[in-house]
Amino acid sequence: GVQIASLGAMVLGFFSLYVIELMGRALDQRYCYDSDLGVFGLVLRTWVCVYFVLCISHTRNAEDSPKRREFLSWFGVAGVVWFTALPAAYFAAQFLDTWHQMRLVVSVGVTFHTLGLVGLVALTWPRNKSEYLTLVAEDVVSGT
Repeated sequence: GVQIASLGAMVLGFFSLYVIELMGRALDQRYCYDSDLGVFGLVLRTWVCVYFVLCISHTRNAEDSPKRREFLSWFGVAGVVWFTALPAAYFAAQFLDTWHQMRLVVSVGVTFHTLGLVGLVALTWPRNKSEYLTLVAEDVVSGT
């Protein structure tokens, strides 16, 4: 029950981020974060980061394996960097000219999204799965 509700809240949050970013881009073709809707998207992204930290912390504290605890710690740190890179770039860009604002935010966004995806693939690559992931068919069938 609680896990499904938590997953639903996370999916809804990410979908909301996606919709808000699309709406911001449709309303302002110059620079999507240079609007109230764009700033709202960044604030929502920061709140999703807080939720992510709470979930990772709860999962890490419930974990017995030191190797998995270390993995979750590094995953949490990487997630915080990924979630906060765009809002931090937006804040830093406020001290630049408009043209440079967009370049900085877009560059940071693309860079951190790419690095995040590469890191996620590296961590979950089948060669590394035995260190962190011990999911077996019975777990999937039983829902644990």
